[in-house]
Amino acid sequence: MKRLLSLVAMLLVAFAVCQGQVNPQPGYVVTLQGDTLRGTIDFRSDTRNATVCSFRKDGETQFTDYHPEDISSYRIGDDGAFYVSYVVPVQGKDQRLFVQYLLKGGVNLYYLKRYGINFYYVEGEDGRMVEICDYELLGYDATEARDLKRKNLVEAGNVFHKDMDIVHQLWKEKVTARDLTKLVQEYDEKYCTDTECINFQYDEEKTAKFTNKWFIEAGGGFASVKMYHGLFESTPSLPSIRLSGPIFQVGVSNDISFGRISKIIDFQTTFHIYLMYLTKDDKSYLNVCPDVLLGPKLKLSSSPKCTPFIRAGIGLCDLLGADHSKGLEEYETYNHGFFENHFCYYGGFGVDFHAAKRDYRVAVNYNSYTLTTGSYFFNLLFGISL
Repeated sequence: MKRLLSLVAMLLVAFAVCQGQVNPQPGYVVTLQGDTLRGTIDFRSDTRNATVCSFRKDGETQFTDYHPEDISSYRIGDDGAFYVSYVVPVQGKDQRLFVQYLLKGGVNLYYLKRYGINFYYVEGEDGRMVEICDYELLGYDATEARDLKRKNLVEAGNVFHKDMDIVHQLWKEKVTARDLTKLVQEYDEKYCTDTECINFQYDEEKTAKFTNKWFIEAGGGFASVKMYHGLFESTPSLPSIRLSGPIFQVGVSNDISFGRISKIIDFQTTFHIYLMYLTKDDKSYLNVCPDVLLGPKLKLSSSPKCTPFIRAGIGLCDLLGADHSKGLEEYETYNHGFFENHFCYYGGFGVDFHAAKRDYRVAVNYNSYTLTTGSYFFNLLFGISL
């Protein structure tokens, strides 16, 4: 069973990685000839979006990958992220890439993610392009990074020559899309009055790289725990004993969704506290057991109203002591190392559904614990989103 649960967890992750288009969004591309083609765009990470646009034209079934030399621009919806094919300097080398258009005016602002680092480009009315980024992230020491920033801000002075206070603010402000957009827009509205200022910065919540949702969960079920006699290893003739009985649990669960990587795979983190009362003949065992579970959740439907799922993963647990036990003085639940005592596998299925502005969950879990070989929990859970 443990191997099966591990295999299920690995298959869920592999399925998410190997699937094709994972975040289809309505949008359009503009060809080199200026024609607008509407259809569906696979909206992925900022890094991938800078080099590839996967587009499926309305009426077609297959996606086609377009590169910066193939089309002039693409956009998500009519008011989403807007990418244009442009030659920009990246660490001193000119490259044609899809840069995200943040602001259009007398002075334009673009955004690009390369090598895991955010680059911003301010373009002046004369076409002059200035690069702005956190140079320490590129491997420069603090002194070199400060010198590079100062050099680029001198060039920025030629772009914002009508208001040098903007340059001083660029030195102080954090290098973020929101701050830079605000500064450039203020300059455009004040000095570039002959050119319409258009803010293309998209709603970050709609296209967030990840979102998370919290659930309060409670439920109950059945547990079976195997215990060993304290002298078991030195006296093999003394048997182990298995106790079973009801368990009750309460806890919280966090679902993290990476919408621009996978629409059907979430990552779950769960913390539960169990209260168990187990018996065998004249022996009884009352204990509290917290555990933490980590693993992927595969959503079998994309409908937000009703989403069945399966899940699997690994976890850690701990028995806090049997202060209220009877007839078990010479028995213990484990006598091995940390991971043998605390490690577990889990698997389960359930359904999330939306009603009255909240999400609800009904799920079944099976936990197989390596502490005391053969111990397991089987439970039914009910949850409500926070």
